[in-house]
Amino acid sequence: EVDRRERGSFQHEILKEFHRRLQAQGQRWRDVSTAEARALVCRIGNELTPAFRGGLFLASASGRFTARTLVEALEQLMEALIGWAEQYRFDPHAVEVSFGLKESPLPAWRIDLGEGHALRLRGRIDRVDLCRAADSDAALAVIVDYKSRGRPFDTVKLRHGLELQLLAYLGVLSHLADPQGEFKAARLVPAGVF
Repeated sequence: EVDRRERGSFQHEILKEFHRRLQAQGQRWRDVSTAEARALVCRIGNELTPAFRGGLFLASASGRFTARTLVEALEQLMEALIGWAEQYRFDPHAVEVSFGLKESPLPAWRIDLGEGHALRLRGRIDRVDLCRAADSDAALAVIVDYKSRGRPFDTVKLRHGLELQLLAYLGVLSHLADPQGEFKAARLVPAGVF
């Protein structure tokens, strides 16, 4: 069944492949035009649709329609993101960055709770954008979390510790013992979340 989770996973796969292909060509997101970005997303979407979850989207007319709709939504998103690149000094550096999971290149964030107890935070970050200062070996880091539906930031939930996902991701990055291997920076400085 094409549920909300499958739709999100499909779009994440397309965005991951978009980033991978640009990196393979030595390009940054800002190096392509909005038309080129839309075309690449469309091509990737068309390639992934038949293979995704054993052809899940091809099993019915509604599935095929859903796949087309999801790809078109990503084309629009990419047009906006590439359009903003002119005024955005950060560059997408890594996507689907897992930490603390079996296949993860990064360790879990271990938070000492005292009295011999600790919390090990693990998960996956949708996108990490970096801005490198010319006179420093550190990089400013921004977390980008993709949402298919707009959701306003809730400051009340933040104050009461209920809206911490993206800030926790910044904590993971800022507490890495050696970010050099994955991020080519001696230190990552939290700068924001979107």
